[in-house]
Amino acid sequence: LDRIGGGRGPDAPDGHESMSIREQKQLLLGIERLDQEAVARLIADVFVKLRGLPVHSHSVQKAVSELIQIGDKAWKKSPAALTTAAVADRLPSRADLGRIDQLEQLERWMNVYYASLLQQLKQQRVSGKHSRHVSQAIQLVLDHYRSGMTLEQAAGVIGLNPSYLSRIFKEETHSTFSEYLNMVRIAAACK
Repeated sequence: LDRIGGGRGPDAPDGHESMSIREQKQLLLGIERLDQEAVARLIADVFVKLRGLPVHSHSVQKAVSELIQIGDKAWKKSPAALTTAAVADRLPSRADLGRIDQLEQLERWMNVYYASLLQQLKQQRVSGKHSRHVSQAIQLVLDHYRSGMTLEQAAGVIGLNPSYLSRIFKEETHSTFSEYLNMVRIAAACK
């Protein structure tokens, strides 16, 4: 391990970012897409570069700080349907960071932090003006748009008749289930 994101050395306080601009953009994009797998891969990539360094080293602390700042930035950019305090209660406590003494534990904490953050952002995206059943259907679309969730599958998971779900979905979203699924896919592809 000779370099971390273009810095002078693995532990040199050089003022450079420990995450490259490309990694930061990929992380923000993964958050925007609510893509837990992409976010977890990026976190793993960041921690691979830190292997062998002590947890309290400058490079590790800087990487953790950047990861948390990016999460905070993503949350602040989202429409604030939930208060920051309410969300903070659902995220892992940052006080736990001071008690972590192994890099693997730090990586696990970061994955739990981002999984919780993405879950809050998903809930925020689907909550609001829709009924519980339509919100559940929207959540299913957001979770499974890549694999091709059907109206029948969503209705089965929610426990509704497909015809009924189709009708209330159209009334509340002004689009059919299939149209909504395609809009989510197109939006994800555009991002």
